[in-house]
Amino acid sequence: MTTPDSQPSPEIEPFSAPLEAPVALPRRRLPSPRPPLPQRSISWGDSFWYACEGLQYALTNERNFRIHSIVMVLVVLVGVWVHLAPMEWVAILFCIALMFSMELMNTAVESVVNLVCQDEWHPYGKAAKDVAAAACLVAASISFLIGVILFVPKLLDIFFWL
Repeated sequence: MTTPDSQPSPEIEPFSAPLEAPVALPRRRLPSPRPPLPQRSISWGDSFWYACEGLQYALTNERNFRIHSIVMVLVVLVGVWVHLAPMEWVAILFCIALMFSMELMNTAVESVVNLVCQDEWHPYGKAAKDVAAAACLVAASISFLIGVILFVPKLLDIFFWL
């Protein structure tokens, strides 16, 4: 910067040295973002079989999954009895799929947390399990409200002839 007398400012000297060549930093090899692919890819049939094993695990080991299965059978039976419309069936089937999916994800999260934490309590493990359970609670609450909206008027018509 120059002063009004065209003299360089004493605090800033003009740059006169040539630029130095940039220093090359040693390259670090980053780990591969995914493991190498297996020699043989899993067939569709094997994938389907593993999914069925996951359903069987949830049905035999998870109490809430069994409760939701019983409730699903009851909801379908009552839906047939009250003659739900096709779009009402879509809403019911969506709620059933949502509830089972959330229960399966909750089971997966709990299994992984149990594997990682083993016998030790960890606040992140507790948070992961609590959040997964809260997701199930939200899905169950919304499914219940949809069920009330769809079934209560039809049941009132049947029992009280409104």
